[in-house]
This record gives sequence, C-alpha cells and structure tokens, in this order.
Amino acid sequence: MHKPHVLATAHSQKSFPASAGPEEIPQWRPDPDSGGAIACRATISPMPVVPSEFSTPFFLRNGHVQTILGAILPRRPGLVYERKRLELPDGDFVDLDWARAGHRRAAILSHGLEGSSTNSDIRGLAAALNAAGWDALAWNFRGCGGEANRLARFYHSGETLDLSAVIAHSAERYEDLALVGFSLGGNMVLKYLGEGPAHPALRAAVAVSAPIDLASSARALDRRRGNRIYLGRFMRSLAAKVREKAIRFPGRSIRRGFAMFPASRNSTTATRPASMASATRRTTGHSPAPANTCRASGSPRSC
Repeated sequence: MHKPHVLATAHSQKSFPASAGPEEIPQWRPDPDSGGAIACRATISPMPVVPSEFSTPFFLRNGHVQTILGAILPRRPGLVYERKRLELPDGDFVDLDWARAGHRRAAILSHGLEGSSTNSDIRGLAAALNAAGWDALAWNFRGCGGEANRLARFYHSGETLDLSAVIAHSAERYEDLALVGFSLGGNMVLKYLGEGPAHPALRAAVAVSAPIDLASSARALDRRRGNRIYLGRFMRSLAAKVREKAIRFPGRSIRRGFAMFPASRNSTTATRPASMASATRRTTGHSPAPANTCRASGSPRSC
C-alpha cells in the first residue's frame, strides 16, 4: 500500500533538523473484532520544512489587508462545477462539486469554517489543478452546499467519517487521489491521516493554514480586538443555522456551544454565541432520508 506524502503549513508547525529521522511511538488503535483497542507502534517521520518563495508586495504586508482584500476581490476562474449528491450511511448527505478535465487522478478539496465550494481559494485551486493534470472535487460539509442538511447535527473538524466516505466514493473512479484542506478543512485532513491507515488510493495530502489546536486557535481569535470582524462573520452564519435547526427540531435542545435558541416558529430572535471558542462543538440527531443520486456504500448507482 502506498503511504501518502503529507505537507502541512500552519503556525504551530514544529521544525526538525534536516538530519532528523523517523521515530517510533506507542499508539492505540480500535479493534473492530472485539470492540476494544489493540496496542501497536506507529512510525512518525519528521515533517519537512519547505522554504517559502513567496514575497509579499509592500502594500500587502498587513495580514488583515491580505485577508480582507482576498475576500472582496476574489479570483473568478472560468470554472463550471458538476454537482452530485452523496448519500451518507446515517441518512444525511453532502454535495460534491466536480471540476473535471478528463484526467486520471483527482484532488479532494476541503474548505474552512462556514465555507463552501464557491470560495475563491477553492475555485482558484480547482482551476489550477485542472491545468496541472488533476480533476478536482470541491466537497461541501453538511449544511454548507446551499441547502440545510437533514439531521439536527452539523459538520465539525472531528468528523472524518464524511471525508472518508468522499474519499471512498472518489476512489471508485480514480486510482490516484490527493487531499487539500484549508483552515478547518486542513485540520480535518490531518486528523483523518492520524486516525489510522489512509485509503490505498491516497498519494498525498496538503493542509494549508490549519488550526492544529482548535481550542487555543479559538481563544486567540476571541482575544484580539482586530479579529472581531472575522468573529462576527462566522457567528452570523453559525447562529442562523442553529436557529433554523431549533425551528426544525423543536423537541431538541440545540444548546451545545450556544446559548439556547428559540424553538418556536413564531420566534424571530436568537442569542448569538458569546465567542468563537463557545461555538466549536457540534449538535447531533437523526432523521430519515430518501434515496438520491448516489450513496456512500452499497449503492447500485454511481456518481
């Protein structure tokens, strides 16, 4: 089985000397037969430090300027997605936006918190990958594809089963796959790789600006006054989704990480989360789902 190459770019990346070699560490992995855990040893190779050749223009030296300008002046590549819906084993779904150019390998792109396949960085990378000999799949986390997901729960960085289902589905058509994750999506990619053996079709993975420690990253976002513009943008979107969940599931307390949201259809107000750190948890639930275009497992139909 091929071992995927991993490259992560993050502020919390640890540097190793060039001569550093792999080290073995004890690790526990789940045992599907007994339901318990078995001891094993994992070989961890040092993460390579790749020198950046990027030179910041003098008018973009400020990080806030880079972030905001990239949002209000997005790249608009001539890219047309082909949307497919992937049905998940728990009755929910995720929407897949394919940018196909007739290549034999594909890269799976995971967006960040409250992002989607329409983000300028996702679209720009998909177009660049097409030009470089890769088909691209920009998948949308639950509830991020323009339509609310079916269950009471949302996506979250610890949910790697959805990513695993997307990888398995893509491997039905492509023998060579790569993963690219931005921000929260980068955290998800790295967690997937760390949980156990990767899918045999996976050849490489890249995590860009990934918050490795979510709790400390959320506290840092809360701490600085200049970050409030980003906090407000995230919270508006998240609060609207939680309010919608409270209306759709009135018998449930959609409280985790948020102040109580009204569960009445006549209610029009909602309490916003106090901070980014308080909004990093997920909600859970279950509801039936009709059949659709394709399923993560056992489907006679393919996307």
